[in-house]
Amino acid sequence: MDWELDIEKFNIVLLAKWKWRLGVKNEGLWNKILNAKYRSWRNLNGNVTAKLVSWWWKGMSIVCGKGQNGNWFDNIIEWGVGQGNKTKFWEDKWVEQILHSLRFPRLFAISNCKEKIIGQLGEWRDERWVWNLLWRKERFLWESDQENELMHIITNQKLEGGRENTWCGTERKKEYSR
Repeated sequence: MDWELDIEKFNIVLLAKWKWRLGVKNEGLWNKILNAKYRSWRNLNGNVTAKLVSWWWKGMSIVCGKGQNGNWFDNIIEWGVGQGNKTKFWEDKWVEQILHSLRFPRLFAISNCKEKIIGQLGEWRDERWVWNLLWRKERFLWESDQENELMHIITNQKLEGGRENTWCGTERKKEYSR
């Protein structure tokens, strides 16, 4: 067999698989330890500067975060929301490949549910998802317009009770894991 292994690409793929597993497989001692130490796999997208961060975590941050590879992982993957048990409403890309916190920064600023996952921001009524977003204060008229736009966007997103969240490729919306 005549082939050559590109060790750098191979390493990138293996590190990306770890990020995948951290996001999808949230049970197990290894996941609890990493979440306790690094606060979440979502922190891979930030700049890693702490001296106490392991080489492995730094490598994952470079490969999957905003390092030399330009955040490629998050650019090709988004959450496919099932019952909303893992996807953060404001901080994960789950609709139109943009964070709601960036698209609606003023609403994010006045939200009482910045850290909540989707499943905590509504309820099922007659087999239909009803949103219940909470705000610190009454909205100004222009904020209400933004809220209406946000509600239009998220109401059109199909949630499926009883189905786990998945990661999907953004190009074909192909489901990769359950």
